[in-house]
Amino acid sequence: MNFQYYLEIVSNYKLTKADKELIKNLIENPDKIKDFEDLKEGIQVALVSNDFRNIEHIKNPTIKTQLAAIKQNPSAIRYFVNPSEELQLAAVKRDASAIRYLRNPSEEVKDAVKENIAARP
Repeated sequence: MNFQYYLEIVSNYKLTKADKELIKNLIENPDKIKDFEDLKEGIQVALVSNDFRNIEHIKNPTIKTQLAAIKQNPSAIRYFVNPSEELQLAAVKRDASAIRYLRNPSEEVKDAVKENIAARP
């Protein structure tokens, strides 16, 4: 996908021209993501929308960023430290097999996995 696509994803964020340039540069050089302490949420979302694995390099990703990574690929949850139940549910509802990345899933999360599996054709 082209760079413009990722800008459309984050069009509701107020990003400066410099922010957009940073997104472009970090998409081209994802190993540089770890060099930034506090990336704006819009930048974070664009980066994980490009490649969910970029979440691994983002320091203190926001909930919206984590949800965007899960939307891209539910196995992204493996990169989260102590994911909330909300994030766990989002992952297993998209792909029941994401439960393998959860240390102590709640009963609600386990039930969601069962429902997901039962709903399969």
